[in-house]
Formats: sequence, structure tokens, C-alpha cells
Amino acid sequence: MKGDTLFVFLLICLARGQEPIPDFPPQYFATLTSCSDYSIALNYGDPKAATRGISMRSHNRHFQCYCEPRELERKLANTPGYLFRDNLETRKTVVE
Repeated sequence: MKGDTLFVFLLICLARGQEPIPDFPPQYFATLTSCSDYSIALNYGDPKAATRGISMRSHNRHFQCYCEPRELERKLANTPGYLFRDNLETRKTVVE
């Protein structure tokens, strides 16, 4: 049925050897912008890099994070294991 799924973004972080980082739980986002901002902050170790558009710091050499689109059943959204990291206003408009 249409409307039973959401298009969400999953933050994937891999160690430089391209294996998944152990103990890094799945991080879901309702919008690509939120996921990208979080990814950029982790990759550069600079929480303001995404808002400035540039970082004076070098890229993290230990791991690489990126966002991957996923389809998620609407009933699973904001349940344990599928909590969104977006700010509260974004979550309200997308999920509800």
C-alpha cells in the first residue's frame, strides 16, 4: 500500500579498511540534509563544517561516513532501533 513506507537515510561509517565499525549503532535520518551534516561533522571532526561549507581541518583518517537511502516501514519509524537523529521539528514534519 502506498504510504506504508518512508524514504529515510542511514548513516554508514566504515573503518579505513572498509569494514563496518563495531559498536556503531545504525543512525537513521528523515532528511538527507541532516544526515549529510552529521556525516561531514564526523568525517572532518568539526561540528560546524557543514554550516560553513568548508573546514580548515583535514579529513578523518580513521573512518569514513556517508549516507545511504533506505526504505522503512512507517510503523517502525521512531521505535527502538529506528530512532531518527534529526532535530525535533524535522522529525515531526516528516514522520507524522
